[in-house]
Amino acid sequence: MDSRLEHDSSAPLPMSLEEMSARGWDQVDVVFVTGDAYVDHPSFAAALLGRWLEANGFRVAIISQPDWKSCDAWKQFGKPRLCFAVSAGNMDSLVNHYTANRKVRNVDAYTPGGKIGKRPDRATSVYCQRAREAFPGVPVLCGGVEASLRRLAHYDYWSDKVRRSVLLDSKADLLLFGMGELSLLEVVKRLDAGTPVDEIHDVPGTAYRLGASQIPDAVPENAVWLPSTEEVQDDKAKFAEMTKKIYEQLNPFSAQPLWQACGTEGVVLNPPQRPLTTEEIDAVYALPFTRKEHPSYGEEKVPGLQIVQDSVQAVRGCGGSCAFCAIAAHEGKLIQSRSQTSVLNEVTAIASDVHFTGTITDIGGPTANMYGTGCTNPEAMEACQRTSCLYPEICPNFNTDHSQYLALLRAAREVPNVKNVFIASGIRTDLARKSPEFIQELVTYHTGGHLKVAPEHSVNSVLKCMRKSPIEDFDAFTNEFEEAAEKAEKDVYTVPYFIASHPGCDLEAMIDLAVYLHANGYRPQQVQDFLPTPFSIATCMYYTGLDPMTGEPVYVARGERERRLQRAMLQYYKPENYFAVREVLEKFDRLDLIGNADECLIPENAPEIPDRKPERASAERGGYRQRSREDNAEREQRAFQRVRQNDRWGRRDDRNDEGDRSRRFDRPDRSSHYHNRFQRENNNRYGGRDNDRPGGNNDRYDRRAPRENRENPNFGEPREDRPYRDRGFRRDDNFRRDNNFRRDDNFRRDDRRGGGFRDRNNDRYHQGGGERSFPPRGNFRDSWKKDDAPRSNWNPNRSVNTWTPAEDQPQIPPQETPTEHAGEHTGERRDFRRDDRRGGFRGPREDRGGFQRGGFRRDGDRGGFRRDDRRDGGGGFRRDDRSGGFRSGGFRGPRNDGGSRPSRPYDSRGGYRGPGNNNGFRRDAPFRQEGDEGGGTRPPRRFDRKERFEEE
Repeated sequence: MDSRLEHDSSAPLPMSLEEMSARGWDQVDVVFVTGDAYVDHPSFAAALLGRWLEANGFRVAIISQPDWKSCDAWKQFGKPRLCFAVSAGNMDSLVNHYTANRKVRNVDAYTPGGKIGKRPDRATSVYCQRAREAFPGVPVLCGGVEASLRRLAHYDYWSDKVRRSVLLDSKADLLLFGMGELSLLEVVKRLDAGTPVDEIHDVPGTAYRLGASQIPDAVPENAVWLPSTEEVQDDKAKFAEMTKKIYEQLNPFSAQPLWQACGTEGVVLNPPQRPLTTEEIDAVYALPFTRKEHPSYGEEKVPGLQIVQDSVQAVRGCGGSCAFCAIAAHEGKLIQSRSQTSVLNEVTAIASDVHFTGTITDIGGPTANMYGTGCTNPEAMEACQRTSCLYPEICPNFNTDHSQYLALLRAAREVPNVKNVFIASGIRTDLARKSPEFIQELVTYHTGGHLKVAPEHSVNSVLKCMRKSPIEDFDAFTNEFEEAAEKAEKDVYTVPYFIASHPGCDLEAMIDLAVYLHANGYRPQQVQDFLPTPFSIATCMYYTGLDPMTGEPVYVARGERERRLQRAMLQYYKPENYFAVREVLEKFDRLDLIGNADECLIPENAPEIPDRKPERASAERGGYRQRSREDNAEREQRAFQRVRQNDRWGRRDDRNDEGDRSRRFDRPDRSSHYHNRFQRENNNRYGGRDNDRPGGNNDRYDRRAPRENRENPNFGEPREDRPYRDRGFRRDDNFRRDNNFRRDDNFRRDDRRGGGFRDRNNDRYHQGGGERSFPPRGNFRDSWKKDDAPRSNWNPNRSVNTWTPAEDQPQIPPQETPTEHAGEHTGERRDFRRDDRRGGFRGPREDRGGFQRGGFRRDGDRGGFRRDDRRDGGGGFRRDDRSGGFRSGGFRGPRNDGGSRPSRPYDSRGGYRGPGNNNGFRRDAPFRQEGDEGGGTRPPRRFDRKERFEEE
């Protein structure tokens, strides 16, 4: 096979047929299909495993982020000689796509330019099925993080149900879990030797399917039987039992095979692959990586590479095994360290690059200061079933000596062209405290301004669920770190990470955490909501409400509202979180934390903030926001401004005489306050529950709901303390709005009443009546009707819902007054003008023969139209408030015949007929004064017919 490697090994693996032909290949042995961009760097699995197979004599090609809507991309290299190797990428595809709040992410760090949408949901299953479609009969192997963590029945947070093994969904022949160098190489060698894939069932670190005809004869005799998929779907206690058995069989030296049935078939999970030796892991990282994106991407950069471009992974595995972390389930808890020579060779190669800036950004791994540590008792290690080497206390067999790591860091600082060597991958504080010398050198040489640490919480009951050390250990480390910084005269600090909504954490625990942060001066800039990733212990707690290791019940924060409140408590100091924090403190009677004292979390009155449009993430520079710290502060204040305008605690504009715009909460009469709030919301066109977004805008569910759900009082999960508001009567067939009527017509449509005249008190577009009847801002509900209508800047895909303030809206200029209006104040007006203040028509003041404000005057002697408020007689005009418009009976004439005249029907040609003639008043016709030839001046865009209005 060595003859196959007669090419430039420094060139990246081929991604096209032309690159394959340039190497002189007529066929490839293994085709890697990955959901990530192809970056020839050891931090990217496809590059590392592809180079590993290439070094062992196999021809490898890469298909990166193919179009999964057809199988054409899988055919570009022809039929592979051995197999397809499929992976979703460095992340689970659903974690890559969605946040903990199930919202679409704006950036994909493993795609050129940070663009999203380059891989499907559940990419492993989709890619495997396309490989089957392209070349039936070719073995398909699936692996990577997604396949590894979904290798058995698992809880899927995004569909909120227990799903079966991804091996059954993808129809792959073999599933490889964990770090796959040894397992993949063994399987490929057997395929190359001619062994059928359905006979490769004994390779550690793999899983395979068994059909109905093979059960139970093919199940290994020593296998541990797990509850079936159907059992764990129906019974949460069975799910917890399954999780415990899985974690008891993670030690590669003592684990037994696992068997789980699913319907008529099942999955056999072999024991995990053994860890790499120092020589083997050195050989893997000595491969000739270019450490760059594939040239086919041109100038587009992959954001994920920029983070690890000048970093070195020196260690694998993590003995901490935190409950929320899946590293132990993927890499294992056994520590695998590279030799010092191997690490220094990689540092030297990085420093020799012409683009090297002089800083090694990281020398570490999952936990940096675990380099050179591990179990010192081989016999105990092979039989150990502890899930964590560090919890509840550090195992006495675990080596905590930092001397090897210190020697490595000192040697790296001496490499030519290296100015700085930092640690960016985080450290374990409980281990660091075992070596004061390490803390001193960490502060002096290896902290680039701030150091990542992860206490995660301050309440010990929550830390117990997390499998983390008590908060006192973190406090002690912080004190030692500050003393070392003072001694070294360095301006460095720690950046603690905390998690909200973790199982076991309730709002009272978050209050305690907020008090702890305030007392110690911490203001977390990044908030991590707990994300239930498959296969972790914390995910089992989240789904079942049970601790799988002890069987004890665990509190779980369910629902978006409580998760939002916990997140707000973690960043209590932000203005946009003020009202959420206040709500929590009042709910738990912690009013002592509200005020202007030093120990208070929030002030009595909400702060005032400016308004400014937020900036969005840009994919042109890798999807990262290019903002300063001051811009971020202003962005937080703008979000708070939106909360203040849509506040559920008080009126929209609550200002005192001194001009203080802050919100007041010390109202003596809260009952009347809530009554006014409900009354205000009933008149408000929009409303509903608070939005789940941190900005707190009202959720406009009437905009984005399906038509059949818009009048469902349960739609959008409205808050219990807010009533559902009637949206008004819909138009019926008798009162259809003429298409010629626009927003700027005399006849204004009332959206809430479906076709009538707008009442002044509810007219959002009226500014005092008369000539000032034009709206100060546009209406967005009917903006599609006019090309020049003002547009909203609302976008449902944005992370923060923003609306343009009223002063920024396009202003509609008032129209010129017609010439007939010139004498309206002298009694000489010649038309009938609408009075916006009352919804009727105003006639000449001299003869009192027309319409007066509020409708028709009760003056039958003056020849005018009468209004009949009694609804049961009289020769007037009736208004039906229930439909918001005119009744179907039409207009009634004056009582000039001694009684009431019969109602005139509606004429489709002439509109509503007046008394005694067929030239009646039409809704869409202009009013003309008798004797006028020209009929007066036509108001612009108001009427389109020329029918004459004659008075009797």
